[in-house]
Amino acid sequence: MKEKIEQAARAIAAGGAVIFPTETVYGIGVDALNAEAVKKVYAIKGRTDTNPLTIHIADKGDISRIARDIPDYIYKIAEKFMPGPLTIVLFKNKDIPDIVTAGRQTVGIRMPDHETAMDLIKASKTLVAAPSANFSGEKAPKKVSDIPPALLSKVDFVLDCGPAGSGMPSTVVDFTVSPPKILRPGLITLEDLEKYTR
Repeated sequence: MKEKIEQAARAIAAGGAVIFPTETVYGIGVDALNAEAVKKVYAIKGRTDTNPLTIHIADKGDISRIARDIPDYIYKIAEKFMPGPLTIVLFKNKDIPDIVTAGRQTVGIRMPDHETAMDLIKASKTLVAAPSANFSGEKAPKKVSDIPPALLSKVDFVLDCGPAGSGMPSTVVDFTVSPPKILRPGLITLEDLEKYTR
């Protein structure tokens, strides 16, 4: 698996798209700092460029590399819930291409709780923008066999690690507003987070 992860990481570094597992569903990863690679993932999914992508990290220190005006309590939340099925939405730094965030000044950040995903992000030596590995509007896949062949044929590498986790996408929480707001419900609830936002 190590060799496959290194091949996949090289594909991402070269501007390619890689299907990989997380603890929730399979995703399609590209270099978040490469606008052309990000365009590719929108095209693969048939996703409108008004729908932002989440940036996946393997180091909590990257939160400050991606976001600005970060509330102090975010680091408590990161310590408790990251890695895990949580996407935190914060104001983005200027270094993050607008295409990743669909022109918005906010960005979603997630640290997947899956060894292969973490190893891939580390080996890629970049930030990885990754939506779920499905055509837009279709169900997110729990395993590679759930992914349509027409989509598989468009990517540069597939890391098949058997079934992913819950099959339920991560909870998405907007921390740029007060109180924080759930944008997409998931396994982690607002009640789980509230004691850490005080």
